[in-house]
Amino acid sequence: MNYENIGVIVDKMKEEQVYIPVKITEKKYAEQMINEGRILMRSFVDFEEYDADSPYTGENDFGIHLLCMYRLMIDLCEKSYVKIDKRMRQFGDTAVIITDPEEFYIRLCQWCGMVLGIRYRIGTGNVQYLPQIEEREKHSLFLKEIENDWQNETRIVGIPNPCVRVQQEYDNRIEPWYAELGNLSDIAVMVPIEDLIEGKWTLDLTGQALEQKLQMCKKPATGVLGSEYVCFRDYRDVCPSTENIDWYMQALDSKVWIPLTEMRSFVPGGKQIPMLKFEHIDRKQRIIFLQNRLCAMLLPGNEGLIYDILVQDLKRHAEGYEKLALIRHFNIGETGREYQAYQQKQASFQRSFKDTELGDVTEIDMLMIQHLQSKNIYGLDIESRNWVFQTEISMLQHADNVDHIRECYCKIEERMQRKCGIIMESEDIYGGFQTV
Repeated sequence: MNYENIGVIVDKMKEEQVYIPVKITEKKYAEQMINEGRILMRSFVDFEEYDADSPYTGENDFGIHLLCMYRLMIDLCEKSYVKIDKRMRQFGDTAVIITDPEEFYIRLCQWCGMVLGIRYRIGTGNVQYLPQIEEREKHSLFLKEIENDWQNETRIVGIPNPCVRVQQEYDNRIEPWYAELGNLSDIAVMVPIEDLIEGKWTLDLTGQALEQKLQMCKKPATGVLGSEYVCFRDYRDVCPSTENIDWYMQALDSKVWIPLTEMRSFVPGGKQIPMLKFEHIDRKQRIIFLQNRLCAMLLPGNEGLIYDILVQDLKRHAEGYEKLALIRHFNIGETGREYQAYQQKQASFQRSFKDTELGDVTEIDMLMIQHLQSKNIYGLDIESRNWVFQTEISMLQHADNVDHIRECYCKIEERMQRKCGIIMESEDIYGGFQTV
């Protein structure tokens, strides 16, 4: 069967690119960084963003120190990276590529703790490049004019702890820090900068087990967050038969799908009955037998797997399925400031109708604001406040033709994409939802 129309992401949205931090410097300093772990963190006073006469300059600004690195953008799908801008040559002839950013960050924090104690805190952030920066924002550690976007910076910063009273002479110290982290050859490699400019360096994700960490640090991308495929079936004994369970245990890869059973009461105070589910080792995907339905919750990109399995099952018991449903979660994008008051609310809409092709259809739409969490490349928790559009379309299904069932799912997909497209193209997200 051809499933190329299943799971299409609206407007061909791709997952956000992730990055590896790269320190560009002269070769002799790069060798010191690899062999001795010698890291230079300059005082914020030395940066052009610093303005001693600005009313927004604070007392603690004298103690801020920064390690500036380039973000080497990675395309995980293509297993490739984006060549760096040739203007980066002005910072040095050698690039130190940090292949384990989380471990690098841990070692830097440990050095800070041993040498500076609790007087300083270490943090991270990516520089944003804006066409216009307000006066009060020019002093920011993470804002620059748009003409500097070729620098593509990520920064690790040491900031004085405001809860600790630091000696005056230390407060005013503006000399650079030289962190000594020890040999870094196990978590970093050194290459000529020309290799990154010309794309000659070979990206090795598997050899350094880097891909898994990069996958973990992806921000929730605009597009499909997850899907639930539901087949309602007339299970005579409430739960699926032993024969059916055995079939699924053979159909699913036992290395990544773990069968679990838990007791659940479907009505308050009711009799508890066993509920079977297959949970993926990533703890985000599962296939659950709930009373008279089979529910598969999947991440984008894995729809093909479950469709193959469901279709095989449908071929065995096509006449047993009475209703199909598809639930799709879309990340529309980060919320604007004008919607801050809306963050505790949600809007929902439900309707039922007859469709010439799908038959009896029920749609349930919901627009909400969610805090979506992920980790950055240094292993730190980050979150974003995003619009999430959840849409569910279910239909009665009496056909025993598997191809027809698949075609119905495709039509449901198309309907969902049209609705999501209208919302995303609207200047007012909430207004677009009302239009749908």
